[in-house]
Amino acid sequence: MILGFHYHIPIFKDANNKFFTMSFYGLFLDSLARQTDSMIVFSYSPTPSELGEMNYRLESTNLEVVDLGRHNSLILRFLRFPWAIFLIWRRKEALDCLLIRSPTPLVIPALLLHKRIQIVLYLVGDYIEGAKNTQFGMVKNFLIKALARSTDKAQKSIAKNNLVIANSQALVDQYQSIASRVCLIKSTTLTEEDFFLKNHMANRPIYKILYTGRLDESKGLFEIVEACKILIDQGYSVEFHFAGLIVKGKEGLPDQLIENCQGSPMEKKIFYHGLKKVGTELNKLYRSCDIYVIASKSNYEGFPRTIWEAMANSLPVVASPKGSIGFFLKNEIDSLLLLEVTPQEIAKNVQRLIMSEGLRNTLVLNGISLARENTLDGQAAKLIQELKK
Repeated sequence: MILGFHYHIPIFKDANNKFFTMSFYGLFLDSLARQTDSMIVFSYSPTPSELGEMNYRLESTNLEVVDLGRHNSLILRFLRFPWAIFLIWRRKEALDCLLIRSPTPLVIPALLLHKRIQIVLYLVGDYIEGAKNTQFGMVKNFLIKALARSTDKAQKSIAKNNLVIANSQALVDQYQSIASRVCLIKSTTLTEEDFFLKNHMANRPIYKILYTGRLDESKGLFEIVEACKILIDQGYSVEFHFAGLIVKGKEGLPDQLIENCQGSPMEKKIFYHGLKKVGTELNKLYRSCDIYVIASKSNYEGFPRTIWEAMANSLPVVASPKGSIGFFLKNEIDSLLLLEVTPQEIAKNVQRLIMSEGLRNTLVLNGISLARENTLDGQAAKLIQELKK
């Protein structure tokens, strides 16, 4: 199979013709390339401010990158869309299929291609749901919501009577009546090297609570911080550590979280670790902490790959059962699921893990077992198998 692929994460080409991108994305591309004869990735090049995020070198030798131009403002990318469509159109004879990971703005002009090229959508989120949480000026909020509606309409036009890949049960359910077939493929970055069985000791001097992933208010980050304050007030010694990708337009979020702790017992107990490279670097952070918490608020949450990463590294998980999280996880079997996203509910569940070594060990062992079913190469092979059908 010769597979075309597009997503809006940029790829950087250095002076030695080597390609670099964000680690979670690069691992995904390499896993797909291993399952294909060759792969053509239609990608943007990074802006100068994004170069520091290009921390993963693509390994696959059967992978070609077609540059669609600079990954700058959405308006400028819209103006270049005719050129992007031309570049894809020019390679149409070489492609068996074009896989578009969406939501992504290019899905709108891709409507011009979908009657002439076999396009399959790999849906990893819901733009309309995400646009509800935008907190910009009135004009920008209006434009973002208009783009979300246009993207959603384009997705559904391409999906009609077609195969759709989705990474959440909510999206599967949403597209079941539109597409001829919808297949659930989980998002993951796990390889065998990522699994680590850690001995959780009782009565630790400090319990380190961790969040990794996209830095957005919708992940319940402020609620997690408030939960830590409650735990300290109750006499528990805890710290909050967080790391991940900063969302464009929300660059001040890490500082806001830290400032929220000024003058409180949490003032010197919150730590931002920046963007960590998936693999050894990120695993080191997981293994230095004790409990993983993700308090997503969106009903269209996919299944965050960070949950699999935390489980693989022997962290018990506290999560809200939003989107596909509640579909895959079982309360008190492999995780603790929140009844609601409030500081009090988060604090109560973290307290249970601190107090019960038996519960921690049960969640850790079952979590590792569950994560082993969801490795990167396994999910990539399943995806390619669906495309070949």
